[in-house]
Order: sequence, then C-alpha cells, then structure tokens
Amino acid sequence: MSDVFGGKVEFAEKAFPIVAECKEIAVQSAVRGAKLLPCRTCNGTGKVGKSALIKPPPGVLGNPVSQSWEEDCQACGSFKDVYDPRFGQRLLEVIDRLGHVPRDGNFDELRKAAEGCLVAAVDVRDKTITTLLCKPTIRTEQRQEYDAMSGGYHTHTIRTLTGATTEPGPQKVFHLEVAPMVETLWTRVGPQAPIGQAVIIIGMASGKTEAAGWVWMRMKPSGKGPEAIILCGTPQKNVVPEGKVVFGGLMVGRWIPEGAAPPAPVAGAKAPPPPTVGPLSQGMLPVILAVIAVEGK
Repeated sequence: MSDVFGGKVEFAEKAFPIVAECKEIAVQSAVRGAKLLPCRTCNGTGKVGKSALIKPPPGVLGNPVSQSWEEDCQACGSFKDVYDPRFGQRLLEVIDRLGHVPRDGNFDELRKAAEGCLVAAVDVRDKTITTLLCKPTIRTEQRQEYDAMSGGYHTHTIRTLTGATTEPGPQKVFHLEVAPMVETLWTRVGPQAPIGQAVIIIGMASGKTEAAGWVWMRMKPSGKGPEAIILCGTPQKNVVPEGKVVFGGLMVGRWIPEGAAPPAPVAGAKAPPPPTVGPLSQGMLPVILAVIAVEGK
C-alpha cells in the first residue's frame, strides 16, 4: 500500500488481515484479569494494625502497658489495591483478545470494558500519609510526707505510668506513576518483526491523514521505542483521538519511506524466500492496527 505519509506500508504475512478467532467470553475473562490486586500488606483495607509495649521510663512507677492502633498502609498508599509487575502483560492480553474477536454483537460493550482497563495505564497516585507515634500517659502527683528527722513536711513528686496514647508522627509521601511500568513494553516490542502481537503505546497521536480509504496517524511514544504509524480505521470509525493517548493495537506491518534502499544481500547466502516483513531497518516504522485508545493525562 503506497502514499501513506510519503511512503508505503507492507503488511506481515499471517498478521493482516486479522483473523476473528476469539470469543466474547475470552475477552471478558481478560478484562476481569486486568483488575488491580488487593494489597497484601493491608489485605485490601487501606489500613494496617500496629501495636507497642510501653514500659515505665526511669523514675516512673507502674507496670508496662500495651497499645494498639491503625494507620494508613504505606505499601499501597491506603488505595487498597496495587499495580503488580505483570499488570502491563494482562493489559496486553485484553488488547490481543479484543483485536481477534468478531466486531459485531456485543463488541462495543467489550471495547468499553477494555478501555476502562487501559485508562489505568496512566494512573498517578499521590497521597501524604501521617504516621502515628505511641507515647506513654503519665500521671503526676504531689504528696507531702512528714520527716521525723527534720521535724517538717517535704513534698514528693510521684510519676506513674497509667496508659498510652498516639499522636501524629512524621509524614510520608506516597507517589506512584503507572506509565513507566507500561512504557517498557513498547521499548521491548517496538523494534521486533511484526507478527500481529499486541502492543501498548503511551504518547502523542497526530498528523491524521487518509489514504486508500483508511485513516492513518503518527504515534510518538512518551518513553523509549520507535515512532509508529497507526491504522486507525475508516473515516466513519476512527478509534484514535489526536493528542496525548494511551493506545492499544496489533503490530501488523511496517512503513517504508519513499526511496529507501532494500537491505543488502549477505555474501554466500541462499536465495531469499518470498518477501516477508522482518525487524525494522533504518528509517522504517512499525505499522499498528488500532484496537482501543483512550485520552491520556
């Protein structure tokens, strides 16, 4: 396919056109699997229990007392759930299955559910957590006692440990950005040969154009990895908005700039097989068929 941003597009064999071989129930299962996991530290409550045994300080009477209290969980920032290291892989599974399901019936509902998963890729969590410190409660009494030696009364201060209480301690900042966890997926997959694999890109979509009856855009990732050419759909059904987006699609080919020289043959190599789409060479960009996209932050 020619005349796409001044170059031509080659689709990979067996990667395009897409085979609708997945069932709706498989997409629904992947969507459920892309949910966040309850925090193991607080068991999904956002709070952790703490306790301390307070002993009488020097010069204080009384028995040791125990004190229990709750404070915000520092492991999850009291958000109750966490992004585990495989979260990005589970998002890819959603995109892969949605990209191979027939686009009829409940497809719009499936896409909406998948978009709800994808938007989490740009979640930013910020919270200031106030820790608590346990302090002893000490009762102070003044007592007068008669001193037979001096023939007078003397005042004695008696300090007694009666319990314990909590008071605000140091503040700690919880900060989590999910995007860096997801951007590494494109860094790894972007330069590979296209075989229809699912990909996620966080970046800027721009330069909308039409060619051969399709809508195309350029995608510049926020992190590392190559830029990409996006096959967005038809003028009537374009699923990729311009601007900052979180994009999920299937890598189906490569874009070759006009006038690019073919790879030089290797001396002594056998005759090449029929043309296939391999890894990117200088100036080439991956071509991705859009599946879902949501506006970024």
